[in-house]
Amino acid sequence: MAGRGRYTSIRKKTDPRTKNRILEGSLYPRIDLSARDKYITTKFGDRLDALSDKYYGSTQHWWILAQANNITGTLHIKPGTKLRIPTDHGYILQQYEDLNNKG
Repeated sequence: MAGRGRYTSIRKKTDPRTKNRILEGSLYPRIDLSARDKYITTKFGDRLDALSDKYYGSTQHWWILAQANNITGTLHIKPGTKLRIPTDHGYILQQYEDLNNKG
């Protein structure tokens, strides 16, 4: 998925009445615990997108951190939160593509 936006693999369909393209919702893979996972304690100003850039080299993979830590609705993280950083992000990205490249 390197070099491509997160939305390029999302399933798409066309409304037959209006001929408008409709993006269906993303499906996210379950991210199992791994002995290789890293854990950090967040500090003031930490955000999922910035941490994604730090650990995965891209701000676009923030959803991996959100999914792994059951965080919804925000990129901001409360300081002092213990956050799991899955290290097998390449495999997770492949699962995401497999789930969303159907149809």
